[in-house]
Order: sequence, then structure tokens, then C-alpha cells
Amino acid sequence: VRTITGLYGSGQDEEVHKVIAGTLEALGAAVLQWQQQDNAFILHQPDIVGMYYDTLACGLSQPALARLLLAQWIEPLIAKALELLPECNHPKVLCAVLLTLSRLTGWLHRPLPPVFSSVTESANRLVQACLLPL
Repeated sequence: VRTITGLYGSGQDEEVHKVIAGTLEALGAAVLQWQQQDNAFILHQPDIVGMYYDTLACGLSQPALARLLLAQWIEPLIAKALELLPECNHPKVLCAVLLTLSRLTGWLHRPLPPVFSSVTESANRLVQACLLPL
């Protein structure tokens, strides 16, 4: 999924972007569900969690794909990423989470064509909801 996101996320085909966003949404829901079933899931399966956040960060690097990713479903995943930071001892997971958060905040105050203004607005909303309360 990471390779497909990297290769096709920067393309112009909106249908491909929808498939990638849908796949990332489903994988994110699975990560959150596994974590609810086993609170130590992140400790037991750090590679799955790290790879997921790395793939999410890859998708957030392209405005056309980020516009689809910054929908309502991403907020619990960003909140979970913030929960992981203080106690995360796994370097790959920590790196992937920090990269995801930096890509998210990277959309703030960036001049984008008007068609992508929703990317900045969505990123700002998520930062306001998830990061500022800290």
C-alpha cells in the first residue's frame, strides 16, 4: 500500500486517489479496532502501526490525495498518534508518527491553488482539534 500510495498518490487520476484514500481509511479503522481489542497492540505489532502511519504520511505529502485523506475519518488516527508520542519507545513507530504530524502541520500557511484550499482548512481544523488542546 505504501508503494502504491507513493507511486500513484501524486498522479492526476481522482479515481485512483479515492481508492488509495479508501484503503487507508479501512486500514486505519483496523489499526484503531485492534488497539481497542488489545491495549498493548502497538507494543506487540509496532511494524504494522509504523508502516500504517508512514503510508499515511506519504499520502499527506500530495495535495490532491491529502484533500481526500483530511476527511473526518482521519481525526481519531491523529488523536491516536498524539497518544503514542509520550510513551512510544519504538523508533520506527515514533519516526512515522512524527512524520505524519509534520506533514499534517506542513499544510498550514502554505500557498496552494484555490482548488486545494480545503487541504489547508482541513489541516487547520485537525490541528485546532488535536494539537492545540495539548
